[in-house]
Amino acid sequence: WILKGIQNTRQRVNIKDVSSKAVFVTGCDTGFGLELAKTLADIGFKVYAGCLDPDSKGPTSLKLRSSRVVALKCDVTKEDQVLQAYKLVEEDLEVDENLWAVVNNAGIAAFTEIEWCSLATFRKQLEVNALGPVLVTKTFLPLLRQAGGGRVIIVASLA
Repeated sequence: WILKGIQNTRQRVNIKDVSSKAVFVTGCDTGFGLELAKTLADIGFKVYAGCLDPDSKGPTSLKLRSSRVVALKCDVTKEDQVLQAYKLVEEDLEVDENLWAVVNNAGIAAFTEIEWCSLATFRKQLEVNALGPVLVTKTFLPLLRQAGGGRVIIVASLA
């Protein structure tokens, strides 16, 4: 339903040409992030896919799918990796391109009873699911503002 929402938004805001628009998506190794990156690339967006391992199966399939997909190493809990991803996006954007959206999708969950789960596991979940989107958003805001505004989308769950 989120993918459909993006397609509906495209129609509502009458985006005729997405070729000059780029989207940065975190958590593209597998799952929803990978599928979102594929869909955005198919629509015509330039996609920067933030991945824990840009050479793993999912990101490799993305790069083969479209020349407009750039897979970047980006652990949302590591400031240096988020900043490096920002710099790579900033340098890679062509003169006529702008960062149109940031999708904070990276997330983890511990599917276990609370008493069986370590405090370290809960801390890691908070770092990825709560603090990660804050770090990514704060870092990428200058590129969104430079484009005259943009969108920040946070994919969240009860995890």
